[in-house]
Amino acid sequence: MHRNKLRGLLAALAGITLYLVLLLILGIPDRITRGNHAQLAIQQLDRMRPPMIRIQRLKGATAPSPELQRLDEAAADLREQIAHYQALARYDTQLIALTEQFAAASETWLADEQASWQRRAELEGETAGMIVVKEIQRLHQQAVASFLIALEVLARGEQPMHADIEAGRLASQSFRFLTAGLVLFLLTLLFLYQRASQRELQAAYSKLQATRRQLAEREEYLSRTLDSIGDAVITTNTEGRITRMNPVAERLTGWTADEALGKPLTEVFRIRNAHTREEVENPVNKVLQNGNIVGLANHTVLLSRNGDEFQIADSGAPICDNNGEILGVILVFRDVTDEYRLQEQIRLHRDELEARVAERTADLEQSNRELESFSYAVSHDLRAPLRAINGFSQILLDDNLAQLDATGQDYLRRVAAAARYMGELIDAMLVLSRVSRQEIRRQPVDLSQYAREIAEEFQQQDPERKVEWCITEGVEVEGDPELLRVVLVNLLGNAWKYSRDRRNDCRIEFGIIERDGLRTCYVRDNGCGFDPTYADKLFTAFQRLHGREYEGTGVGLATVFRIIRRHHGEIYGESQPGKGATFYFTLANARNGG
Repeated sequence: MHRNKLRGLLAALAGITLYLVLLLILGIPDRITRGNHAQLAIQQLDRMRPPMIRIQRLKGATAPSPELQRLDEAAADLREQIAHYQALARYDTQLIALTEQFAAASETWLADEQASWQRRAELEGETAGMIVVKEIQRLHQQAVASFLIALEVLARGEQPMHADIEAGRLASQSFRFLTAGLVLFLLTLLFLYQRASQRELQAAYSKLQATRRQLAEREEYLSRTLDSIGDAVITTNTEGRITRMNPVAERLTGWTADEALGKPLTEVFRIRNAHTREEVENPVNKVLQNGNIVGLANHTVLLSRNGDEFQIADSGAPICDNNGEILGVILVFRDVTDEYRLQEQIRLHRDELEARVAERTADLEQSNRELESFSYAVSHDLRAPLRAINGFSQILLDDNLAQLDATGQDYLRRVAAAARYMGELIDAMLVLSRVSRQEIRRQPVDLSQYAREIAEEFQQQDPERKVEWCITEGVEVEGDPELLRVVLVNLLGNAWKYSRDRRNDCRIEFGIIERDGLRTCYVRDNGCGFDPTYADKLFTAFQRLHGREYEGTGVGLATVFRIIRRHHGEIYGESQPGKGATFYFTLANARNGG
C-alpha cells in the first residue's frame, strides 16, 4: 500500500510540475495579472468621467463666482482620480509614461479652465468690452484645445490596456483549460489509487482478522497467566476504577472480579496501618500523580470484605503506552502475615542473642582483666625466682667453678641457660598476650620504611655478615603501626636467622604482589627452609620445626598470626627444605584498586 501511494504521489507531483512549467512558459500568471491591472485601470477611467463632465457643463453658466467654486471642487476630484489611475497603471512602463503625459495635459487643461473662469469672475457685474470678450474667448479656446490634447493622450493609453485585457482573457481561458486537464489527471490518479487501495485494504483486512484472532489468543494466554500468578494482581484505569482482578486478589479482598469491575479501588482494596489503625494512602493515587513505582509502608493490613485481615506487602506501577502516557495502574500484593510472624520471632531471638552477647562480653572483659592480672603476676612473681636462679648460678660459675668437676660445671651451665630460656619464654608469652588484647589504631603505615630500619638493626648486630637486602619501595598499608612493626621484626628476623648458613650469597626480600585480586605482602629468604608437611604447625605457639641449633621460643610466628588476624587478614608460608621460605600476608581492604 505504501508503494502504490508513493507511486501515486510521484505521478501527481509530475503532473503538477508539468502544469506549473506550462504556466510559466506560457506566461499565464503574468498575462492574467496584467489583464487584471488593465481592467482596474479601465474601470478607473470610468471614474474620471463624472468630474470631467461636471467641468464641461460649467461653460454656459452666467454666475462666474459659484461656478468657479464648483470648478475647483471638480478639479480636486479629478486630480484624485488621476492619481489613482497613475497608481493602477504602474504595472506597465509604457502606461506609466502615458499616464504621466495625461496627468500633465489634464493639469494644463484645468489651469486654462481656471484662468478662463477666474477672468469671468473678475468682470462679474461689469460691462465687458470687445477686447475683454475676445480675451475670454481666447482663454476658453485654449482650454478646449488643452482638453482635446488630454483626451488624445487618454485614448492612446487605453489601447495597450485593452490589448492587456484581451491577452489576460485568453490567458484565463488557457489557465482554465490547463487546470481542468490537471484536475482530470489527478482524478484519474485518485481513481487508480483507490482501486489499488481497495485491493490492499481487502488484503489488510484479512490480515487484520488474523491478527485479531492472534490477539484474542494472546489475551486469553495473558489472562490465564495473570490468573496463575501466586501474588494478587489488580489493574485500574486512570480514574482509579478496577478493570481486572486475579483469583488471589479475589481471595484476599473477598470480592469477585465481576463484582469489583468498575468500582473505585478504595472500596475494594481497603488498607490500614497495623498499629495505629489509620487509613493508608491509596498507592494507585501516588502512581497516577508521579508516574513512578511505589510501595506500601511496613505494617500495612488489608481489610477483607468478610472482615479478615491480612498483613500485605505491595507495589504499584504505571501502565504506559509507547509514548509514555499512563493508561492505568497495576497493583501487585501478597499475604506476608506468616513472614511478619516469623520476623517477629527472629526479632525476639535477636534480642535474646544480643542480651547473651552483652553477658558474654561482660564475662570476656572480666576474663581480660583477670588475664592482665595473671600477666602482671607472671611478669613480676615468676621473674623473682628466675633472677635468683640466674644470680646464684652466675656466682657459682664466677667464684666456685674450681670446686666442681666437669660434670657439675656442665650441669650448672645448663641450669643458667634454662633459666635464661625460661625468661625468654615469659617475655614471649607476655608479648603474645599483649598483641591479643591491644587496641588496634588504624592509620597509614609505610612498611618499606619499617623493613629498611629493621634490616639496618640486624646488620649492625652482625656487621661481618654479607646479606643482599631487596626491599620494594612504596609498600603502604593501613593498620596499627606498632603491631605491624612487630610482624616485620619477626618475619625478617626469621629470614635473618634461618639463612645464616649462607655466608656469601644470602638474600632477603620484602615486597608486594597481587594474588587472587589481593595486594599481598611477602618476606622471602634463601635459607634452610622447612618441610611443608608441617606447615599447619607454623603459627601454633611453642611449635618449632627446627632444633636447638637455631635460637627461639616458638612464639614469634604465633604472635604474627594473631596480629594479622586482628587486622582481618591472612598469612601463610611456602617452602622446600634447603630452598628458602616465603611468607605471604594480606590485610583488610587489600583488594586491588581499593
